[in-house]
Amino acid sequence: MSLEHGRHHVRAKSNFLEGYQLESDWCAEVDVSLRTSQRYRLNEVPGLPYVELGGKIYINIEGGRQWLANRTRRRNVEEAA
Repeated sequence: MSLEHGRHHVRAKSNFLEGYQLESDWCAEVDVSLRTSQRYRLNEVPGLPYVELGGKIYINIEGGRQWLANRTRRRNVEEAA
């Protein structure tokens, strides 16, 4: 979709990246360093899901939530006894 603006066509901004956020924004939201986030993406099994687009790293918000939920730990009752 483009809008007429004088002699120039201005494209309306789409929500193409809705549901994704820049890795730096994700880091600020979850209070971890960029280096820690990189380790989560590259060294963890399974790693934090991400998309690289135009040299930038984007975290899928829902995928990140699922990844975090899968990291939930529960106390082993037998070890505590």
